[in-house]
Amino acid sequence: MKTLVGGVLIGLVAGVAIGALLPRPWQARETDPVVVQTDVLREVNGLGEYDIHYPRPFAAAPNLFIKNLACEILDQRADGFRLKVTAWVSGPGAADLPRPSYEAKGLLPR
Repeated sequence: MKTLVGGVLIGLVAGVAIGALLPRPWQARETDPVVVQTDVLREVNGLGEYDIHYPRPFAAAPNLFIKNLACEILDQRADGFRLKVTAWVSGPGAADLPRPSYEAKGLLPR
């Protein structure tokens, strides 16, 4: 009986240890390179639609934030996005406003 209990106990300890060491598919691995790409939207110069391309494509469409611009994001891809500017300021003082920019955060392809 002692041998059976000892064997079960060793089996449980070994199972827990192996389970703790194996990677879980739902967890991000520490080696996954999360990257943030930012840039000024130099192409944007008024109302209209614009295609913007990232310097380095992501593995999938990243989390995207547009700053200092009234716009609608029409399409989002791993290599860039398309936006529609819905309001634009021009005239005296417009040059003093911060330039529109984006921040994209995601994983690079493997």
